[in-house]
Amino acid sequence: MSMLVAAQLEKLDHVYDYNNKVVKQDAIDESLNKLRGRYSEGFIDALRILLDSNEEQRPDFIQLDDEIKSYRNDVRAQAVKFFIKTLVSLLES
Repeated sequence: MSMLVAAQLEKLDHVYDYNNKVVKQDAIDESLNKLRGRYSEGFIDALRILLDSNEEQRPDFIQLDDEIKSYRNDVRAQAVKFFIKTLVSLLES
């Protein structure tokens, strides 16, 4: 939940029903959908998996590592592209 709060840069008190002591999954899903366009689908999917209301369906750390592998590869590829672009820019100066 902390990652979702950080990604949205706003409090998510509305996802909790404090009177009935439950988390509103539909409110979490709505908050995840607001991230579209700002973050990659891989990141949003990873958050969605971690915030699944069914505890039995949430991944352990090994499964989570497998799930976010493509996201991690995307981040690395973007970093390499930025490095190369910067390097070429410096060499051309």
